[in-house]
Amino acid sequence: MTLKQNTSTNELRNLIIELKLSSIDNEDIYVDKLNELLTNVFELENRKDLSEIIISEIELLRQKGVKEYLSNRSDLKDLDYINKSFKEKTKYWSGRLHQQMRWQVESGLDPYAIYKPDWYQSTKEFEPDFDKIMDEVFSKYWGTGADWSKEEYLKRISSK
Repeated sequence: MTLKQNTSTNELRNLIIELKLSSIDNEDIYVDKLNELLTNVFELENRKDLSEIIISEIELLRQKGVKEYLSNRSDLKDLDYINKSFKEKTKYWSGRLHQQMRWQVESGLDPYAIYKPDWYQSTKEFEPDFDKIMDEVFSKYWGTGADWSKEEYLKRISSK
């Protein structure tokens, strides 16, 4: 898929539509092909218009991936999560995790058992600000009565 300096934006859009309609069984292959197109575009001088089209297509894929991720995470079924402010996200995680930990204690189980490195990594991939959110959770919400240990939490999410 080599692009030429005179490739029109409509030709590129049609190429992307062809890619979508072709029998690509795997979205990773589609992303690879988009990246290949983007690499081609970067080799062309002064064709920012083409790169913007591909980048917007990759962003659409990312948004679709986030929605699919949310629908597969029982603790994040609320698709409105994406639109929450930082403060709302902090309250969400504070309440949700506190409740899960409390249930563990009430069942005679380890309240920190929910915290595992793989859980942390998948949550961090979805919510890049998760560390900042948890800093707020511990300082503003859990430090005022819940008495959950930040050190224990950090120990459990560590992959060491």
